[in-house]
Amino acid sequence: MNMEVAQKVLAAYHIYPLHIEKITDNVYKVSDGNRDYALKRSGLNNEREIQLWRHTYEQAYNQNLLTILPVYLTKDGELYAIHNQHVYYLTPWLEGAGVQKDKSTIEQFYRVLGNIHAKTRQVQTIATTDFLPGFQEYASYCHHVQESLLGFVERFEKNRYMSPFELSVCTHYRDIDYSLKEINRRIQQFMDIGEETVPWTLNLCHADLQFNHMLKTRQLHIINWEKVRYDNAAMDLAAFFRNEMKHFDAPSEDMIDLFKVYMNENELTKIELNLLAIYLLDPVPYIKKLQNYTERRSAESMVNQTKMLQQTYRQLRFGLKWSNYVEKEYELLELDDLES
Repeated sequence: MNMEVAQKVLAAYHIYPLHIEKITDNVYKVSDGNRDYALKRSGLNNEREIQLWRHTYEQAYNQNLLTILPVYLTKDGELYAIHNQHVYYLTPWLEGAGVQKDKSTIEQFYRVLGNIHAKTRQVQTIATTDFLPGFQEYASYCHHVQESLLGFVERFEKNRYMSPFELSVCTHYRDIDYSLKEINRRIQQFMDIGEETVPWTLNLCHADLQFNHMLKTRQLHIINWEKVRYDNAAMDLAAFFRNEMKHFDAPSEDMIDLFKVYMNENELTKIELNLLAIYLLDPVPYIKKLQNYTERRSAESMVNQTKMLQQTYRQLRFGLKWSNYVEKEYELLELDDLES
């Protein structure tokens, strides 16, 4: 997007800018002397994505979800403008609205997200035969991974001088092996439901939650709803945790300690909590990086491969902490209630 394109798109909003500042390749800050706006070239590529994105703002209006940052209407009453087959939309510009990864922001985020999930929830019933075969296959895969991981470690330890990547794998082995045992236990627990049908909740899910998609003034706003879909709330939370836990300075303890704030807004069932733990313990990203390294399929440098492996390891470490938290806070608590 260049200045000329930005001006043509803004004309659809009857906005005649006095100043346009490029922020990123896809975002411009626009001022007309009265207000400041953010003009975004979206990544929406097809009609289905556009309709889901449009539905988000219809829900925000109908359910009074003020924490979804609104978009301006064009002079034709549309939520977006199209130029050269690209979809553009306009939102208010919130100056100095970046968020800090502190307890206050995390607590506010959980409250906001829980409110969105609760107000958009749709409950249906599904047969366990629809998903149990897939979980049985996944359990078999995880058992196989556990066996092959030891083989990789033994192979690397035979090298006189291990590469940084190989040394990282050997250092991670104890925790990765433990995470594989934990996910196998969780999958078995999921398959032992013992019911022919179960209730299943669908919620409006952002699908790419991260702190970079939040703005905070008096209240916290969630932006960039371009990947929105209806799915179980556990999927939205899993995406958020994976996006954030890869960073070395991620506030993992606060994320866990404050999760009760989300549960007060939108309480997940025991099945959903177990499913969230399974997603956070998923070994596929780690194993793929390991296979790409050993089969020399990665074009990344040794430094970058090691860095990405370390990020995936942090995600799995958080998955272990999360699984332990869920068991102590919700599963054992339920057992204590039954015994009393």
